[in-house]
Amino acid sequence: MEKRDKSFLNKRCKLVKSDGFCLYGMVREITQTYVLFETSQKISMIGFIDIRELSPDPRYYGDDAR
Repeated sequence: MEKRDKSFLNKRCKLVKSDGFCLYGMVREITQTYVLFETSQKISMIGFIDIRELSPDPRYYGDDAR
């Protein structure tokens, strides 16, 4: 993930990991090396190397939210 966009903070997002696994939740923090991502079950620190895509959750914002 090239762009570390702070506009995702505290918004519902879809995070696709490098292995294709999708998570839905909220971005709580963005640093130079990881994203702190909160789902309904857990809070995880996910390194940028493990993130394929981070986008607004289409279930809340629609497909054209980018």
